[in-house]
Amino acid sequence: MFHGIQARASNEDGAAASSRDTERFWWRWVLVPLASIGAVAAALIPGMRTRIGWIVAAGAALNVLLLPLVTESGESLEARVPETSLVETHAEMGERLLPWVIALAIAFAAFMFSRRVGRRWVSEILVAATAVAALGATVEVVLIGHSGAQAAWADTPPSGQGDGDGDG
Repeated sequence: MFHGIQARASNEDGAAASSRDTERFWWRWVLVPLASIGAVAAALIPGMRTRIGWIVAAGAALNVLLLPLVTESGESLEARVPETSLVETHAEMGERLLPWVIALAIAFAAFMFSRRVGRRWVSEILVAATAVAALGATVEVVLIGHSGAQAAWADTPPSGQGDGDGDG
């Protein structure tokens, strides 16, 4: 969750912190929105449902399993960076993503199973639940990313106010 912060963190030796955790968890910015888009598309478009429905359901479930690893990585990084209100806000926001991801996985899997039962009204409710969970998960990812960028670059001067070497 601390993508930008990690590049500027330092350890006890004063050396720049490794970006290994960030590189290892790049998918967190991709898989949650991808599962969200796929779930809504498969729920609304019958042709997509038959092609990718169960793959998306598996991806959504995989997000539930992998997200705690990202949170653990973020907490590890949080211990290595200077404590600021922006870093705290980012960490708190990161903890809010898991319920949305769980809701998406459950709602979409239930939708996929409900299609076999044949109760249309149940499927319609589950389509709505999938859409709400997908929107919530995607919005959280965007907000978490934005707060991480703010935390990482808050003390960087705006472009044009740097030291004159063109770096900003």
